[in-house]
Amino acid sequence: MAEFLLSKFAESAVSQTVQRITDLLIYEAASLSSVREDVEVLQNDLKSLQGLIKAADSKQEHDQHLEELVRQVKHVASEAEDVIDTYILKVDSSCIKAFHNKRIRPQINSVRARIQNIINTSMPIYGFVSAVGEGTSSIVDLQRHLRRSSPNDDDGDNDVVSLKSSTSALTEELTKEEDRLCVVSVVGMGGLGKTTLAKKVFKCVKQKFDCSAWVFISQQYVLRDVLIDIFIQIGSPNENMKFERINSARDISERKKKEREFLNALPDHELIDSLNDKLKEKRFLVVLDDIWKIEAWDFLKRAFPKGKKGSKILFTTRNRDVASAADPRSCQVEPPLLTFEESWELLKRKAFPRDIVDAHGCPPEYENLGKEMAKKCAGLPLAVVVLGGLLSRKATLEEWKKVMRDVNSNLNKMQSRQQYEGVNHVVVL
Repeated sequence: MAEFLLSKFAESAVSQTVQRITDLLIYEAASLSSVREDVEVLQNDLKSLQGLIKAADSKQEHDQHLEELVRQVKHVASEAEDVIDTYILKVDSSCIKAFHNKRIRPQINSVRARIQNIINTSMPIYGFVSAVGEGTSSIVDLQRHLRRSSPNDDDGDNDVVSLKSSTSALTEELTKEEDRLCVVSVVGMGGLGKTTLAKKVFKCVKQKFDCSAWVFISQQYVLRDVLIDIFIQIGSPNENMKFERINSARDISERKKKEREFLNALPDHELIDSLNDKLKEKRFLVVLDDIWKIEAWDFLKRAFPKGKKGSKILFTTRNRDVASAADPRSCQVEPPLLTFEESWELLKRKAFPRDIVDAHGCPPEYENLGKEMAKKCAGLPLAVVVLGGLLSRKATLEEWKKVMRDVNSNLNKMQSRQQYEGVNHVVVL
């Protein structure tokens, strides 16, 4: 029991820091704009650490010295948060922004090095082993991590070759002014680009609504947390709560902490009724990204009134039955598979710097291999994007050939198993 609680403390420490950095990326966008990429890389490293702790908690026996690992995890999480907080405060009070930019990058790299040391050295000692590549469950976990979304991600357009028809169809559905609460769904198999499409349209149309929110559901969800996330995104949960003027990143953190404490204290029915009341006189747009089960919607829908004319709920789901059950009258938008030409264009974009390709074209020997691998991805954008990212770190033709051999080895599994299981293994690469 003690070991279980210790692992939960470690997971909680990292989870809080990931949420903290997410909040800062949203609310301190201006302060972090010049180092946003560095901060997001650090955030992803922390998410990897969080995922390994969860996996280990369910699959491994805990060492009697787990307390030392927990101490390391909590310390590195705290250090990551302090680095970002300190940077924002210094930038806000200084006119020499470039000076602080140069200082934060080595600090972030130092924290990242400590995270990697925990993952690669300390965790195996205590029985925390990464299972990526060892089975179907690890494939699903990895894909879930890759799919985890935020509307503030900036890279969506770089992963899309052509979604013009789907973009137009979804935009039309979301901007219709029907006098009822409509559930519009983006449907299709995993890796098809549902979230990318939804994110692209969400950014374009959200200004047409009084308020909007984006929450990630997936197969593992806590419905209360979903409602609380929506509440915080659409505005203060309690109009009677008084907050001091926000002067720093820590003020933002303190405000959000108070909001969450207030909402967590409410029983389910009061939380649902309060959100319902808050949305009643608004035209709202709420995205439920990667929803799998109709039971989740059956619980959540009580919180959503009809709202003002034109209010919408947007699903992304691989389950057509969920979309149909939620709103039989509404349209379902399905992004198409990529053509071979689109797959190759996307793979080339991810694998090579654009300026090099534009200036010199793709070397023929790489192009032949690349086109062959693009065909193997079966038109799934996620497989193409991940494969392109892998190839971007392979400098020689021999390394590309090795990737090709690995792709062929994994895709052979398509012949005897589920149609796209081989493509899932491309993602594991």
